[in-house]
Amino acid sequence: MTDESIQRDLLAWLDTAISIREEAARGADSGSWMAVDLAYEEWDATVGSSLYNGGAVANCHMEEARHIALHDPRSVLRRCAADRGSLNAYAATLKLHDDYRDRIQAVRDRGGLPDAKDLAVWSEASSELAIMVGFVLNLAKGYGWGAGEDV
Repeated sequence: MTDESIQRDLLAWLDTAISIREEAARGADSGSWMAVDLAYEEWDATVGSSLYNGGAVANCHMEEARHIALHDPRSVLRRCAADRGSLNAYAATLKLHDDYRDRIQAVRDRGGLPDAKDLAVWSEASSELAIMVGFVLNLAKGYGWGAGEDV
């Protein structure tokens, strides 16, 4: 497997992982979520905290409720949109790199010398990819890449 095919596999995997989370978040979006402390009298036979999302209340510890509320569907959708924007920027830079690489190679295959401007664009895209690949890999790890999770 080449670096190029690994990059394309990673992009496809990450796109799927983001899509799955977007779909789940859209299905669960019923308003703002918040963590609420409940007194004994307000809760059926237990002292605890709850997670409130537009009418539904779930019993859980306050730390869990705060964590869940911070990851409500709307915030998940915002993060997915931001992650998809980063993924699209990487894909566009990868395409630019590959297009100019192929263009330069075609000139060389015909025995010619590549245009200096083409070489400069390819070189800049290569440099950008070198920086971006680490970011995209870390982004994918946040979605479970390499952790034994399917998606």
